Amino acid sequence: MNIVREIIKPTAVLLIICLVVTACLVGTYQLTAPIIAAQGDAASNEARKEVLPDADGFEKLDVDEALAGTGILEIHKAKNGAGVTVKAVGKGYGGDITVMTGLDGEGAVVAVKVLEASETPGLGSKTAEPDFLNRFTGKSGNVDDVQTIAGATISSTAMKGILNATLAAYDQIKGEL
Repeated sequence: MNIVREIIKPTAVLLIICLVVTACLVGTYQLTAPIIAAQGDAASNEARKEVLPDADGFEKLDVDEALAGTGILEIHKAKNGAGVTVKAVGKGYGGDITVMTGLDGEGAVVAVKVLEASETPGLGSKTAEPDFLNRFTGKSGNVDDVQTIAGATISSTAMKGILNATLAAYDQIKGEL
């Protein structure tokens, strides 16, 4: 009897508490997942409008496995033929850098926006500032000639890699546009 009172009963109570807490977490996730997804979609739509302002709406294109392997996450073409937007990711110094790029109908960069980055403040974080991002405007083919930021070579080289992957993706899909 003493074992039941000292071991089994507290274990059963702890198990019930764990099950209730787990059920609450699952329920909260189920309720908030659609809201979080909608907010993410709204943020992506806003970023698309920022990097390709001449577009009147967007249509999502399929990203094949070969493109996905280069860090390309999403491609949307403008309904009015203004160009495409490409969401891509690459490895920076502090982790992943997610970028939205607008390309005109000829494949030249219209604008670049950093969506997510956890780079070093004051150094790698400069890759998200307009002074650096504007260096890519008008570039097509590749961005190898864009100068990296002193002290943030890894982050700025990662940005160049993301933009080169984006421009290469455009070259692969331009026949579908």
